[in-house]
Amino acid sequence: MMSAGAMYPPSGPVTDPEVIKLAMEAVTLNTIMGVHALFSLGIGTLLIILPHTLFHDMSGAYSFLAHEVIRCYGAVTIGLGYMAYKLRAIKDGRIRRLIAETYFVIYGVTTVCLWKAWISNPAHHTLWAVSLLALSTFATFFYGYFRFLKPIKTFELPGSGKGNL
Repeated sequence: MMSAGAMYPPSGPVTDPEVIKLAMEAVTLNTIMGVHALFSLGIGTLLIILPHTLFHDMSGAYSFLAHEVIRCYGAVTIGLGYMAYKLRAIKDGRIRRLIAETYFVIYGVTTVCLWKAWISNPAHHTLWAVSLLALSTFATFFYGYFRFLKPIKTFELPGSGKGNL
């Protein structure tokens, strides 16, 4: 006879590697690029409109140069998001793989810089800093996952053998 505990699956977080594998296979490069575009638009807009509000506790006094650099970074962030959104229509698997690799490098370097800043200045661990660090780390992970762990066939969109770019 079975004990009562053996009749039911264990409760708690599911860490079955098969479940995680199925979840990762359900994520597509187009989904990642769409989410990337959405977050980039929001964060870039905030960086352009509210640089002092977001970073006033880090810089202290008003710095015109710091604000302009933050605004320029916001413009680049919006531009990268727009590229991610528009590049979702590319059908060639080799180009899509190159796009994933390029975004992996961009966000990998950004993540390293943000982690270095996080470690070297523990006084400024704000919600904003944690959010940027988390988003950059996730972007690096997902673009790296698609570039280095997925076979090139996964990058092909349906009908990619027909027509030109």
